[in-house]
Amino acid sequence: MKRCETSVGKDNSFCYYVGGLKTSAAKTVNTLVDPISWKMPVEKICEKLFKVDSQICDLRYEKVVDLKEFNFEKSKVRDLKKIIEKWGLECRGCTEKRDYISLIKSNMHKHDPEAAAFLQARGEL
Repeated sequence: MKRCETSVGKDNSFCYYVGGLKTSAAKTVNTLVDPISWKMPVEKICEKLFKVDSQICDLRYEKVVDLKEFNFEKSKVRDLKKIIEKWGLECRGCTEKRDYISLIKSNMHKHDPEAAAFLQARGEL
């Protein structure tokens, strides 16, 4: 519950739905925790929670991008924009895919130094 106090975005929504926040309308934490402790499959847990609150299973989290293995040339501009947004950057004047790629690669050392070092060692940065 301590983590819920500082959560933002979808984590905050999840905490609200299960009753982890002071402002939560319902307290369904036990309905969630018990099946997890029994190692019940996620689909079955969602079936049970759907009866209590259907919004919990509607939450979708974005995939975590590993920039070490990320193929910039084959990626979609939408994915590049998500990386830029996640880093809190803005790409003014970006009209082509290569503009987004160059912005990401030029700021990678600040936001993901491990991936930057890896790509630099491979000669891709």
